[in-house]
Amino acid sequence: MSMMARHRKLVERLEAELQASPRIYRVKLMALTLLGYAVLVGLLLLAFGLSFGLLALLLLISPILLLKLAKIIWIPLLFGWLLLRALWIRLAPPEGHRLGREEAPQLQAEVERLRQAVGAPRLDGIVIDNQLNAAAVNLPRFFGLFGQRYYLLLGLPLMQLLSPDQLRSVIAHEFGHFSGRHGRFGGWIYRVRTSWARLLEALDDGGWAGKILGRFFRWYSPYFNAYSYALIRRNEYEADAVAAQLAGTEATGHALVRTHLAGEYLEKNFWPDIKRRLRDISEPPARIQQEMAQSLRQPHPEDEARLQRLATRLGDPDDTHPTLAQRLAALQAPLVLAPPPAQTAAEAWLGPLLPVLEANFSQSWRMDVAEYWQEQHGQLQQDKARLAELEAEQELDARARAEYALLTAHLYPERDVIALYRQALQDAPDNAPVHFHLGVCLLQAGQGEGVFHLREAIRHDGSCEIDALEWISTYHRERHEDAEWEQALQQWKLAYARREADQLARHTTNHRDAVQAHALPAAALEALVAELARTDWGKQAWLVQKVLPASYYADPHYLLLIKPRWGKGRNLGKKFDALIERIKLPGTLIICDLKNPLARKIRKHPGSEVYRRH
Repeated sequence: MSMMARHRKLVERLEAELQASPRIYRVKLMALTLLGYAVLVGLLLLAFGLSFGLLALLLLISPILLLKLAKIIWIPLLFGWLLLRALWIRLAPPEGHRLGREEAPQLQAEVERLRQAVGAPRLDGIVIDNQLNAAAVNLPRFFGLFGQRYYLLLGLPLMQLLSPDQLRSVIAHEFGHFSGRHGRFGGWIYRVRTSWARLLEALDDGGWAGKILGRFFRWYSPYFNAYSYALIRRNEYEADAVAAQLAGTEATGHALVRTHLAGEYLEKNFWPDIKRRLRDISEPPARIQQEMAQSLRQPHPEDEARLQRLATRLGDPDDTHPTLAQRLAALQAPLVLAPPPAQTAAEAWLGPLLPVLEANFSQSWRMDVAEYWQEQHGQLQQDKARLAELEAEQELDARARAEYALLTAHLYPERDVIALYRQALQDAPDNAPVHFHLGVCLLQAGQGEGVFHLREAIRHDGSCEIDALEWISTYHRERHEDAEWEQALQQWKLAYARREADQLARHTTNHRDAVQAHALPAAALEALVAELARTDWGKQAWLVQKVLPASYYADPHYLLLIKPRWGKGRNLGKKFDALIERIKLPGTLIICDLKNPLARKIRKHPGSEVYRRH
């Protein structure tokens, strides 16, 4: 039985157990929850207990012995301190525009009314961001032992999509997670679940003590998530019921339908359309938020087909949210297309703040993408020129036909690119990029043949392995093909680990590393020597190639050792960075100085000296 099948079976068993014996289920979940706290507290008590115990014992035996063994006492004490530091995680409030006391009074009044009606705790803030989302965010103080901070996060696109009644249902749903409607135990488990997830994310940066805890929680957190899945899933239904009670069943159902459709529309239509503008305009759109709002308010030709797909979508065992069809069935609400609202919640509740947020979010997005946009636009202009050259050719060889297909698909994806790719593969059956892009197109169209082409791409060019396996695993996962999904996932993990090891080897050096002759082409070596001669600080240089064990990439990795001139050894890091920018080698490169642990080995390697200032 595959891992995913075992996971599904566990979830189904626990959902049945919650339904049949809720008390037994809750006792087991309580025990599992306390296990996590017990590990944290136990390690801390053990660390500090050992230190104070050793101190007391040595004082009783001999104060002189205490002086001699003082370092032993500090070892567990230091470990306990490092554990506390790893756990002392300060979680920042959600990013976005935090409403001031006088801003959007209608929105704040409506939020407060709904909060009181649901019985949710007082908020520490209302934050508006630029995403199509809403969330009840609770931030634990020292892992929840000293209380929580509560924020309501609302996405401006969501407010521009829904009517006031529909947004009321969303806010009531989120407050349902904060309130006692789940019962104290359910609400506590909901908060603990998010706390474990945040702790796991932060522990990787907590030093070696954090990594010790991280090893436990990487096993514990997924198991706890699976075990608590049934209760959290029930909480989602309960939060929907709260929303329907306060905002009405129709508004709640319409909000669910419109939000699901809008999410797919933004991913499949709006953002791809924005990206296509790269080929024609050199600056990103200035009013992206307004464009998005206008698009979200309109009906779209694909809505009906998307709604039918959503109606038949199977649940994901890792997703605590039931499917759209399951949520609507629980509400006894019809699965129908909801018409766009006459007035959006943003228009009704934000007042003069709405154009300010639209302008600020648009400007922020524009600044974030400006550099990328200009670079991509410039590259697309070169691609268009190259495509024009290919179109002007009377006859193309196999390589040129493949290039033509790739460029056409990149510049004009609205054309029949699948046919172009197939035609290119007839002449160049070993072309990895064509196999890769054809495979992606086919999987996006729901055709399993794409898996074959992605695996062919891997066979011909291993550098695309991670991306290809990610597409393959996602395809099988969405279709609940557990064995195929698990196989692709394991292959992806192995490839990812190889790439990480390869990148680490290219960015670090130690005395155990093996080196070999650089074998740099004569022209590249001549260019390198010319760049070294242009520096006013380099006296002597040696070049070798590092031996990479099980290298993920085929590119060689070079080590360039430079001895600076007398009096020119200051700020070598900046000088090395500037030199790397100018040097073009057929592979990756690290420049190091005589303090590097490999310096002696590099200098002694036969033929490694490539430059000496005269």
